[in-house]
Amino acid sequence: MKAAIQVDVGRYEIRDVPVPEITPGQCLVKVAACTICATDVKYLQGAVELDWPSPMGHEVTGAVERVGSAVTGFKLGDRVLSRMAWGGFAEYVPADVGLLAPLPENVGFEEGAIAQLLPIAVRGAELAMGPGKTVFVSGLGGAGLMCVQAARAYGASRIIAADLHANRRAVAQEVGADLCIDPKANDVVERVLAETDGGVDVAMEAAGVEASFRACEAVLGTGGILSVFGSHLDPIALDLRRWERGCLQLHMMVEPAAEKPEMLRKAVALVAAGKIHLKPLLSKVMQLDDIMAAFDLVVRRPDEYIKIAIVP
Repeated sequence: MKAAIQVDVGRYEIRDVPVPEITPGQCLVKVAACTICATDVKYLQGAVELDWPSPMGHEVTGAVERVGSAVTGFKLGDRVLSRMAWGGFAEYVPADVGLLAPLPENVGFEEGAIAQLLPIAVRGAELAMGPGKTVFVSGLGGAGLMCVQAARAYGASRIIAADLHANRRAVAQEVGADLCIDPKANDVVERVLAETDGGVDVAMEAAGVEASFRACEAVLGTGGILSVFGSHLDPIALDLRRWERGCLQLHMMVEPAAEKPEMLRKAVALVAAGKIHLKPLLSKVMQLDDIMAAFDLVVRRPDEYIKIAIVP
């Protein structure tokens, strides 16, 4: 089969590799689409290291091609979404059955792959959200746009968001944000505090950089919750005296392994019910052979591209 293999920092090669074997608890998925994730970009740029060469890509949709001997609930040809199927920039990928879910019939393969991000936002919303809460979302890539929608689905009364790029702010308002702030034209913290009469109930950090974290920290009202979506590669120091005075809380949205199947089920149910909109996040569909050009667009043109789907 054909696969895109990262062979070094900044470089992929298209290679002919064997079709993967599966364990009794896995399905072999014929990949229909795999979207590029911010994590893939970190690997490409060398911010996170692996032993190269390595298969990459993990936001996968496709059809079941082969079913493991211990698998129940899936059959040949089923349309599926995988929570984590490493090596998705390829024609086939093995996927653990506990991390597979039926792809709703009202969702196409290309946009459906974006939903791999949604279980994290759902867990964050379950931990922090409630009817009537005010929310700030910092960073409006795929993760932040999932946070906006999860917050709305879980009862947020007002959602304020911030991002440097106008295209992302526009999509955020399309999918549920009430107000979007341009950090180049506004002091984000001052604006959020003014808009909320002293602070938000929940701040969802989805940019993965310290400046974004600090903005989230600064806009919390008393008893507020800072919910972090993604990985911060550099340490961040906290003044726990301030956190104690404000009765603040901090948690990571990413779900423990034991919770992944249930969070995936809940995420897919929200998509099937039309409460999460994926198409506005899909900027372009490109061929596997053009994966380096696709990464170039994601990295260099964030003002135009949010999520790009790679199809074999």
